[in-house]
Amino acid sequence: MYDNNTKVLLITEGTYPFNGGGVSTWSHILCSETDAIDFTVYSINAAFEIKPKYELPSSVKEIFQVPLWTPDEPFDYIDYGDSYYKTVGKKEWTQEKVVKNEFVSLFQDLLLFIYGEQKDLERLNEIFKAMWLYFEDYDFKETMRSEVVWETYKKVIEQVIIPERNPSATMMDMTIGMRWIYRFLIPLAITDVPKTDIAHLTLSGFPTIAALIAHYKYGAKIMLTEHGVFIRERLLAINNSEYPFFLKNLLIRFSEAIARLCYYKSDIIISVNEFNRKWEEWYGATPEKIRIIYNGVDAKLFKPTKT
Repeated sequence: MYDNNTKVLLITEGTYPFNGGGVSTWSHILCSETDAIDFTVYSINAAFEIKPKYELPSSVKEIFQVPLWTPDEPFDYIDYGDSYYKTVGKKEWTQEKVVKNEFVSLFQDLLLFIYGEQKDLERLNEIFKAMWLYFEDYDFKETMRSEVVWETYKKVIEQVIIPERNPSATMMDMTIGMRWIYRFLIPLAITDVPKTDIAHLTLSGFPTIAALIAHYKYGAKIMLTEHGVFIRERLLAINNSEYPFFLKNLLIRFSEAIARLCYYKSDIIISVNEFNRKWEEWYGATPEKIRIIYNGVDAKLFKPTKT
């Protein structure tokens, strides 16, 4: 299907290659033991990381890092290949009129989808594709921090908040909510992802945006290997949090929308057990896409003993 070597964009979040854990161990084994594959690790982290925790195998050709929660923008830490002229030009071209005419309607549609019935996943896919095309030409920070985007956000929230079911949000709640949306969408600012044949996700959360860009730009197939279930773990974490109702509701609904879109756009979904399948199908995964591959055991380390 592909010429050797197949190029795979392995998309991780807070795991390989800068942090340890089960998903990191699995990712390292995958990169080390798979033949005829050239991996680029698209590593999403809270902060900018300097040194990998693992000694990377020769199959890992590049680490493409995207820090989400740093005080500065990712571009202040990492060169993503854009010329200086293009970077400066994007900021200069991002005028209030452009944001209002070309971005606001997309942002409004995204918010209405998050708070709506979330059934038309092709429409959500179209929204993300249009946003990606917009950020090919215009600056993410200047756009998302513009007054017209904030006013659109407030307008939609006023529409969807029903006092008897959804207590009014404070200004602090609103600010934190917008801050979350800003951070979750940062991968849209990185429009030139490495060329790849397959975008391989390690969870069905917001890193899905990076896989979508690879799909839009190169026609890459999307593959998901789900170790836990992102949306289940997110719901449990939110339930145990002390966030006010407004923020819990936003985080749940945005996470649900992304998980549904991930299942919708994935060409194949690998699960490590049958339990995960139930959650995936509950959130719209087509049963025919799902394959169960149980975690293996290294027979060199773990051997049956004589009894």
